[in-house]
Amino acid sequence: MKDLTKERIEEIVEKSDDMFMALLNLYKTVIDPINWDDVLTITPWGIHTNRKTSEYILEKMHEKFTGPTGDPWPVNSLILNKGFSAAHDEVPDWKIEIAEDCFTIKAKV
Repeated sequence: MKDLTKERIEEIVEKSDDMFMALLNLYKTVIDPINWDDVLTITPWGIHTNRKTSEYILEKMHEKFTGPTGDPWPVNSLILNKGFSAAHDEVPDWKIEIAEDCFTIKAKV
């Protein structure tokens, strides 16, 4: 399991230009160390977290990218379709578990 603290989540979201880069930067933080040029696919539901951690990620992304009066749907749909799997209450708060089949590396030719 890897750590993903509140402070690290805040830092990643704050330094990201948009919600897509924020999510990608979260991926890069928890799926490490790999050469990202070699990644062919990522299976988002292979990144396991609990509800508390996942809701905090969502909250921070809303604060930055939709604000108090913005449309929440873009962030919600991104997290729903490509975000971490929050259905893992066995994972402690502020921890991330990576499934073995979470990503595919390009075949070397």
